[in-house]
Amino acid sequence: MQSNAVKRGQVRQMQTQRFRWYRESRVKWIDIHGIGFAIVMQNENGPCPLLAVVNVLLLRGQISLPHGSTQVDENHLLLLDITECELANYEQNIEDVLTLIPSLPRGLDVNIHFTGCVLALGTLYHI
Repeated sequence: MQSNAVKRGQVRQMQTQRFRWYRESRVKWIDIHGIGFAIVMQNENGPCPLLAVVNVLLLRGQISLPHGSTQVDENHLLLLDITECELANYEQNIEDVLTLIPSLPRGLDVNIHFTGCVLALGTLYHI
């Protein structure tokens, strides 16, 4: 059985080969009860489930951005999302989510009845 470090290395390598987005998003810093949190902002109207997932993980403290960051590119967000969070033990869920992640900057079909890899995305990050 592979260690999480080995899995993370494999995931990072796959992502580096797969994802080539460099669109920048503005980072807004907010203060909640004396604690600073980064919020990644949309550049234009429209669905952006990648930002929704990233912002949930940022607010939970599961991932982080360098303090004082003012911008971040989508490629960096995609790498943060997978490599800094604990990977689940379910390799199939990870594979399913990896196939879904490239489409997140363009939108996600939101439906009250989630199935397949869309369901795995929420399950993997407890969202």
